[in-house]
Amino acid sequence: MSRTNPNARRRAPTTPGDPEAAAKRSSRWLLAAFLTAVWTLPGVLYAVQIYELGRAVDPGFSFAAAALHAIPVWWVWIVLTPAVVLLARSVPIRRSAVVRAVAVHLVASVVVALAVVVFAAFWFSLTPVFADRDRSFLDWLWALSHATTLHSYVFSYWLVVGAVHVVEYERRLRGHEVAAARREALVARTRMQVLARQLQPHFLFNSLNALSTLILRRDTEGALAMLGSLGDFLRATVRLGDAHEQPLRAELELVSQYLAVERARLGERLTVRMEVAEGAGEVVVPVLVLQPLVENAVRHGIAAREGGGEIVIRAVWAGEVVRLEIENDGPGLPADWRERMEERVGLSNTRARLREAFGEGGRLQVEEVGPGRVRVTLEMLVRGHGATAAAVAPGGMS
Repeated sequence: MSRTNPNARRRAPTTPGDPEAAAKRSSRWLLAAFLTAVWTLPGVLYAVQIYELGRAVDPGFSFAAAALHAIPVWWVWIVLTPAVVLLARSVPIRRSAVVRAVAVHLVASVVVALAVVVFAAFWFSLTPVFADRDRSFLDWLWALSHATTLHSYVFSYWLVVGAVHVVEYERRLRGHEVAAARREALVARTRMQVLARQLQPHFLFNSLNALSTLILRRDTEGALAMLGSLGDFLRATVRLGDAHEQPLRAELELVSQYLAVERARLGERLTVRMEVAEGAGEVVVPVLVLQPLVENAVRHGIAAREGGGEIVIRAVWAGEVVRLEIENDGPGLPADWRERMEERVGLSNTRARLREAFGEGGRLQVEEVGPGRVRVTLEMLVRGHGATAAAVAPGGMS
């Protein structure tokens, strides 16, 4: 049996009917047409000036001769523009390195302008239109180098650089708007998922069942406490409104309200401990970033274990990174947990939100740190904070 090359699919030649290749060809043609139109315009204006001067001397002077003399010089910019655009993108003029960038472009503008002057001198020497302008290449080179022509070519270079910066600014602005829209969509999706998951029948059934048990036991105080916790949690979730960020302390308060409901349901089977480093509570984090992870710890960990267990929530500093850890007892991770991790809405959604908010500075990791002990770690890069990692006020939650 013949062996197939695993790279054959990647190396397959592009077919003539490939829509992607056709789109690229079309975009190249459009770009060439656009550049031709842009740089033909100043050539036409220059040709009109020459034509008017020629008609004043010779009524039979043709516009074709003027166009042949003037336009090709500006067409040189069709070839030069992509190189100028590439340089403008490689060396953008930014506040952090404005002197270096301006110096680079000043030198480049003079070099490019001189290159155009050399071509213009060569072309004008081949296509003289007036007897008094029938000069040699060196004469044209000297004349153009000491005239406003050189200045106009330098100015043309800076026009291209300015246009690139305007386009790039618009692109970055549009990228920020798209990223913000994605964050808003992820926040809205998370909020709706949290509300839906908490209001789904099994959650309400468990809560009402625990509530009815408290009533049957005539534990009025416990029943009222659970109703209060449930109401506080639902009101706090709805009160988030359109916010997509909040301080970590507010996020922990919301998690505490949720765990108070679960504590009323699970009783002594659920133990909660929070350890928050000094200053970490003021770090701004994506809203509801901990909620789905704590839900997973309760549902797949504590509730799935007959004897219950402990949930530990930590917030510690690691340089400019704040590390959040949710550690819980339970049955442990299944053998195929890596393959099934993306199926977990809470994990996949949280990872996407970290990527949108912090880029490479956001990370999520799941690991088994002991028999039946699972830890989920979130790392978020926080600029402008020192590495104060002293833990404060660890303690149980009533």
